[in-house]
Amino acid sequence: MSKLYINFKMALHAGEETAFKDYVRQLEELVREKCPNTIGYEWFLNEDETQCVALETFTDSEALLFHADTVMELAMKLFATCDILEVNLLGDPSPEVIERTNTYGAQVHRLI
Repeated sequence: MSKLYINFKMALHAGEETAFKDYVRQLEELVREKCPNTIGYEWFLNEDETQCVALETFTDSEALLFHADTVMELAMKLFATCDILEVNLLGDPSPEVIERTNTYGAQVHRLI
């Protein structure tokens, strides 16, 4: 069994930078408290704070699904402050993970 990774590239809406960063902090705290099988959760802003890349690592597909259900309400608030430009799913995701991430146009990249 291999880890599962997902990354999001987002463009922040003008004037929403503070709200975006606040939601990220809240998400990080929620994930630390409630999602033990989310083993990596990192967010990166570019220099002018117009784009962000999130890199999330999970023990497996079940962990990603649990994480998604746990953070959904707060994540929807965050997604209202940005546009999702690209989503990549890396590893060997379950059919349910593929189906749920298709909402965001995720591209699947399987482990070689």
